[in-house]
Amino acid sequence: MSRTTVLAISTLCLFAASACDTEPDGLDRSEATNAAPDTTENENTNQTENEAENQTENQTQNAETCRLLSPGECAAAAGCRAISATRYEADSVCHHPAEQVGCMGAMQMCPSVLTYAKDPEGNTWRFQDGCIPVSWQSFQGGEADEAALGGSVCSAASAAPAFPPRVFCGVMERAISATRYEVGKRCRYPAKVVGCMDARLFCTLAFVDVKDTEGNTWQFRDGCLPVSWNSFPRVAYQNIAQWPLCL
Repeated sequence: MSRTTVLAISTLCLFAASACDTEPDGLDRSEATNAAPDTTENENTNQTENEAENQTENQTQNAETCRLLSPGECAAAAGCRAISATRYEADSVCHHPAEQVGCMGAMQMCPSVLTYAKDPEGNTWRFQDGCIPVSWQSFQGGEADEAALGGSVCSAASAAPAFPPRVFCGVMERAISATRYEVGKRCRYPAKVVGCMDARLFCTLAFVDVKDTEGNTWQFRDGCLPVSWNSFPRVAYQNIAQWPLCL
């Protein structure tokens, strides 16, 4: 090969490098080299999954926090919304105006079904969906329940809030209810929630008379009492739930 021919080929390679980067068998060297795998798609997928898991965890934690709030506290808490329900009295065939009775996470999903439930004091309520406060027990409503909800508004005498505004038990707790009474007048007050306890504990099934820290007398239906309340020997009182209400 003449020097002129070699110079021409070298010049050609400078302007068309790809023409000189071909193996004798026609295989391009760039194709023969294994390219590094593209991990961008996997990284994006993992990031999305982590963000979804964190969002779900945050929503769960927020929901648990909201469930411990009273309706008044719920209105001012970010990420929470109030639970509303209508209390009714099947025996009197009447109902009370709807009111806020609990709190839940704003992003929680609720079954779209009318739900009947009893609060810890035994009062009956109807909810517009399946989300109810902690420690309330749902039950199957019937014709008597519907009749009360479709009846007149209950009298003012029984219109006092049935659920104490400051006693809201935690997720793993249940409410302790009791009835305060006055021996001298032989009358009682409506039962109310007076504390919370571990839902996994068992209580002795027996009427127990107790004095609170202020000396008021109460009757419990089992042996689980609030801390610092003291039981005393029971006198031969009948079930005070049959006594008339104190005026």
